Amino acid sequence: MPGSGGLQTAALMSGGSPVTAANELYNGTSWTEVAGNLNTGRTGHGFAGLDNTAAVVFTGYSNAYVAITELWDGTSFSEVNDMNTARGTLAGAGTSTSALGTGGNASGTATAANESWNGTSWTEVGDLNLARWEIMGVGAS
Repeated sequence: MPGSGGLQTAALMSGGSPVTAANELYNGTSWTEVAGNLNTGRTGHGFAGLDNTAAVVFTGYSNAYVAITELWDGTSFSEVNDMNTARGTLAGAGTSTSALGTGGNASGTATAANESWNGTSWTEVGDLNLARWEIMGVGAS
């Protein structure tokens, strides 16, 4: 399951299953694989971003659940401060500077964890009432 987001005319898709670091941009007509792949290939990760010029990709599965966070600047990914809870198949919503990572699978156990990204670091905030994974997020925070 890759992470993806953006607009009908400017989208970004990264990672996926099988575990990959591939990154592709969409321009409204076609997908183009770009040289700026994820630093850590993964699947089932969270994603937040409004177009293909800025995004944040977080957590996922890469031989184990990881807490890694990477920022996309339109050209390349750079690793930044990790999430507090390593997990996969969580919901991601928001922008590259203001996002939520909610729920997910933490090594076979559903989690209710909800973390807020401020563009620099993650902070755990009000958790879900019901722990769950394989959920989707949408919108800007």
